[in-house]
Amino acid sequence: MTQIPENEIQKVLKMLRESNPEKATRENAIKTIQGMKNMAGMVVDKIDEDLKTGKVKVSDKGKVTRKS
Repeated sequence: MTQIPENEIQKVLKMLRESNPEKATRENAIKTIQGMKNMAGMVVDKIDEDLKTGKVKVSDKGKVTRKS
């Protein structure tokens, strides 16, 4: 896995200190970042799949529509 920039770790650490102080460790910040990146990858894969199957369409003007 690629190295996570220190500024990203510090941002997530700050977020954890504010929202969940008992979990505000460097290790948990790194795990949170990795989890967020994994989730983003899954979302991109799902969007790509939906575009390929026609469930989602993007017009020339950038409007996104989804088949019901």
